[in-house]
Amino acid sequence: MKNIHRQVASGASECLLVVYSYLKNRTIMMNRFYVRRSWVTLRLSVLPSSHMMILWLCTLLLTVGTTFAQVNTGGTATTANHSKYIIGYIDNWSAWKSSSAGVPKAGALTHLNIDYSKYTHLNFSFFGVANDGSLHSGDWRNKNIYQQGAQQAPANLLRTPTFDSWDWILLYGETKNAYYFGGADGEELAAQGFTEGGAGWIHEPSGITAGLPAPMHVPGGAPGLFELCDQYGVKLMASIGGWSMSKHMPEMAADPVKRARFLDDCERLINMGFDGIDLDWEFVGPFDGMNFTGSVADYANYVTLVSELRARLDAIRPGLLITAAISANPAKIRDWNWSQLWDDMDIINFMTYDLNGGWSNIAGHNAPIYDYPGSEWGDLNWQATLDEVKAAGIPLNKVTFGLPFYGRGVITDGPADLNAPTLKRNETVQPDGPVVTCADYTNWPKDVYDGTPNAFFVEQKISEGWTEHWDPNALVPYLTKDNFFLSYDNEQSIADKAKFINKEGIAGVIVWTVYGDLEFGGTETSYDNKLSTWSDIKSPLINVTNEVFASGATDVGGNPCTDCGGNQFPTVTLSSPTEGDQYGLGVNVTLSAMANDPDGSIAKVEFLVDGVVVGEDTTEPYSLTWSVGAVGSYAVSARATDNEGGIGTSSAASVSVVDDNQAPNVSITAPAGGSSSNLGTAVTVSAAASDADGSVASVEFFANGLSIGVDNSAPYSISWTAASAGGYDLSAIATDNDGAEGSSTVVAVTVIDPNQNTPPSVSITAPADGASVDEGTDIAVTAAASDVDGTVASVEFFVDGSSVGTDNSAPYTVTLSGYGVGSYSLTAVATDDDNDGTTSTAVSVTVSGVGGGLCEGVAEWSPSQVYTGGNEVQYNGRLYRAKYWTQNNNPETTDPWEQISRCDGYCGGLPEYLPGKAYSQGTQVIFGTNKYTANTWTTSEPGSSDWTLSGSCDGTVPNVAPTVSLTAPANNAQVDEGASVTVSASASDSDGTVASVEFFVDGVSIGTDASAPYSVSYTASTAGSYSITAQATDDDGATGSSAARTLVVNNPDVDNPPSVSITAPAGGAQFDAGASVAITANASDDKGVTSVEFFVNGASIGTDASAPYSANWTTGPAGNYILTAVATDNATQTTTSAAVSITVNPVDIGGCDGLAEFVLSTVYSSGDRVQYQGNEYRATTTIHSVYPNSAVALASGWWVDEGPCGQQVVVNAPS
Repeated sequence: MKNIHRQVASGASECLLVVYSYLKNRTIMMNRFYVRRSWVTLRLSVLPSSHMMILWLCTLLLTVGTTFAQVNTGGTATTANHSKYIIGYIDNWSAWKSSSAGVPKAGALTHLNIDYSKYTHLNFSFFGVANDGSLHSGDWRNKNIYQQGAQQAPANLLRTPTFDSWDWILLYGETKNAYYFGGADGEELAAQGFTEGGAGWIHEPSGITAGLPAPMHVPGGAPGLFELCDQYGVKLMASIGGWSMSKHMPEMAADPVKRARFLDDCERLINMGFDGIDLDWEFVGPFDGMNFTGSVADYANYVTLVSELRARLDAIRPGLLITAAISANPAKIRDWNWSQLWDDMDIINFMTYDLNGGWSNIAGHNAPIYDYPGSEWGDLNWQATLDEVKAAGIPLNKVTFGLPFYGRGVITDGPADLNAPTLKRNETVQPDGPVVTCADYTNWPKDVYDGTPNAFFVEQKISEGWTEHWDPNALVPYLTKDNFFLSYDNEQSIADKAKFINKEGIAGVIVWTVYGDLEFGGTETSYDNKLSTWSDIKSPLINVTNEVFASGATDVGGNPCTDCGGNQFPTVTLSSPTEGDQYGLGVNVTLSAMANDPDGSIAKVEFLVDGVVVGEDTTEPYSLTWSVGAVGSYAVSARATDNEGGIGTSSAASVSVVDDNQAPNVSITAPAGGSSSNLGTAVTVSAAASDADGSVASVEFFANGLSIGVDNSAPYSISWTAASAGGYDLSAIATDNDGAEGSSTVVAVTVIDPNQNTPPSVSITAPADGASVDEGTDIAVTAAASDVDGTVASVEFFVDGSSVGTDNSAPYTVTLSGYGVGSYSLTAVATDDDNDGTTSTAVSVTVSGVGGGLCEGVAEWSPSQVYTGGNEVQYNGRLYRAKYWTQNNNPETTDPWEQISRCDGYCGGLPEYLPGKAYSQGTQVIFGTNKYTANTWTTSEPGSSDWTLSGSCDGTVPNVAPTVSLTAPANNAQVDEGASVTVSASASDSDGTVASVEFFVDGVSIGTDASAPYSVSYTASTAGSYSITAQATDDDGATGSSAARTLVVNNPDVDNPPSVSITAPAGGAQFDAGASVAITANASDDKGVTSVEFFVNGASIGTDASAPYSANWTTGPAGNYILTAVATDNATQTTTSAAVSITVNPVDIGGCDGLAEFVLSTVYSSGDRVQYQGNEYRATTTIHSVYPNSAVALASGWWVDEGPCGQQVVVNAPS
């Protein structure tokens, strides 16, 4: 204890403050508490007093968390030299990248090799959203999520064991696999928050549970992100969603139950040690994501989600952050409810990259600052994004733009150049699945970079025949080589982007990703669990970003300036009203504020009520008058804008408007409604009036809105003589002793000139205006008519101005039959006994197409109706949906509408193709009598190469092209010059006959055969390698082509080495650990092959001396493996095949196969079965948040123990 006293004494006051802070703000759970995101066990029995506990805590806080020397990547500035945000995304998959990606080894791209002094925030990416709203590790992503109808099932927040995932290692640091809870490991596991549960473990800070081994942090070992971010003052955020894991975000945000589950898991992330939540919902609104299409409802649901997330985080502790990644496309920015969001959000990150890529029709820039001549999309650049952000009124002190530390490569149709047309093809990639793309996988390989190389890899490859270019318009570089184009960023363009941030007063940048510019050198230091550091690491792009932010001395063009470096934003305080102020209805309220700008001047101060600007003042003192219009509660705030466009917003004051005084009641008592009087006769107009909480001061009378007299005492009446004959609307307004007014209902009367006939009155009583009837239904039209000084002789009915019938006696009616789909105007004309006529107000009726189908119950489009996004109508037998607000825009011809289907459900309810409309990949349409699927984004007509014929709509079957395959010679066969080679093929046609098969060598026809067996003879004249193909034509003229085979023609006087290729398994194939895999190869040689030897990761697994060449291999532990084959000819010459990469996956054998693992946050229903800690359990009621093996669950009968699963054997990589 003496040592403890001495340690604490050296920093007693500071220590006590820290202890107080931890005890106040951190959760104390049982006998443990959280210190610097590390779990420590308190032995309360040895701490007899609170005084001793504080001493013990002080000792812990002064000794735990040994400083880990961070990487220093050079440069002359850090985040300490400026006030900009630099937010780096740190993903959980790059650590797998190895030498093929240009790094020394797997484990290089991790948190240990980042210079923390260059970043203010790190976003750990990504956590996904499951179909129940819960969160899961990105490593549990459903790899088939791109498929139609695929769902993401719930899973753990982090993936274990550590040889399957980097999650735990990145966050918690160097780990070891602990297989037992006994001995020293048991004590350490308890200290780190692990508790034993049957055959598994529970990690209390995260709530994660799994089977042994447990991922125990090595005491004194390399730290994780939690510890390093704490150590260097960097905010660590949990990023949720991303490109492939946003599918369930729209439904989660719309569903209160799923939203609550989402918020619960966000709280778990905070309890683990994250400093906030970063929302990466791609994309919000009616736009296509990777595997879903959003809707207009997303905007309001996003506001609800953020509002509830802010409330949840604030309830945990102050200072927790909410950030979001948002598309940089102006069209995807402008419809957000921004004013309802920015008070709850801390930073709004615009992803100003991926503006061109594998989807583009011409080669373009990934992240241009400005537009450039010939660009495919003129509004996809930094300046256009900024213009839209400013137009939306988003405060720039909450805005960041994205820096891409990577490039995007495409293949062009012809020599590569900026704006050159791209060449697209079909590919299947993760996570997108089947795509049509022009991405360059030749130089930036598939499954390594997928056409998007890191900046350091680009620098490594520039010398390999690439030509460097600079675009002075867009201020970005690009590379070309043959028909390959790469858009990327270098130090110059990153510096220009940082200068743009300075010049425009933007708050900072996001970086995708922190690994993108790392250059490794020096000596390696290795740790357990695959971690390593290097003694010499450089990061040139993040260095120049910090240096420009620190200097703030040049504009985006590099010119010296005094007003463009790091504009400081204004501050503003609302002076009046103050929180809780209350006002009476109709009162004028003075809104006033004080504003200051530390490095400039105030351009204006706007005043907002419930986020809506009600006025502004451009001079001091800043104030205006707000007229309170309705009872309710209001949030009043002020927003100041400085001379550089920087924005500062005050906190809001909540005020209420009340109406204590009740308005009086008044009603006309005479004359009676519908009565008449003669012109020149005085009429007494009287009213009854009362006031529940005061007295009536006066009653004023009106005829057709004009005052005709006031009476200040009861009984209230005036005498009125009409000036002319006609109809009059009589009303009264009563005013009480507090000035409040109440109005009567209108009473209609008629004044008749006895010397002049008064025309009759008439109105259509049925159908109602706007009514809709089905086509073929009779329409009964009725009218009411009267004549005050005579009788009604007849009522004639009209449709669109044409007479359709007359009725001479009440009730006046006519029946309409046979009207087709459309809108019609109905009127009626009444004629009295003096032959005067009156025309009614028109009534609109719509006849809708019948057949029910998809339009059943859907209203017909009306040109007078206002529609908003998502409203559906039918028109001319088609179902349409509004994309945004519209009125009087014909659905057939205008952009606000999109066709959903024909009403009759023709061709499965697909929409019809519309000329000129843009269609995204995968969209299906009707064209003629067939249905087509778009292969890519296109505006072309079905039948072009952008579309695939996917079926017939009218019952006929589209012709199916024939199939053909070469049967001889064998692939890579070798013959001598002058040899005659028989080229043969087999061909078939599933819906007809094969008319002919034509054969080609290097694309040149060598002959045609019209009958089976199909073959031609070819003379191999010159040494070389030749491509042989065959094309079959069927009886309907459709053609199908074979796969190519290679024929090698040798000079007999030259001994060539053998050729060899692996034929199975295919590249990218996946197998279970312990599976038997047959590896086969083709080999040929002009003088003969003596053997083929097979290798796995460079180790021989067997040799075959005769064709067909093969070897069997039993797969090893989970991981990636490289297969090769070496052929040897009879001259002992050897050739090594191209490498084939395969994946071996872990396998669970036996036990509770097929049963889901118990998840604490999941709601289970009666009868649900789960496995947990080696046993099978069955729920007997609806239950959640209760472990099935807990005493209370079993005693209460909520869960039933169905017995042990049996032996669980996990085939996986060694620990």
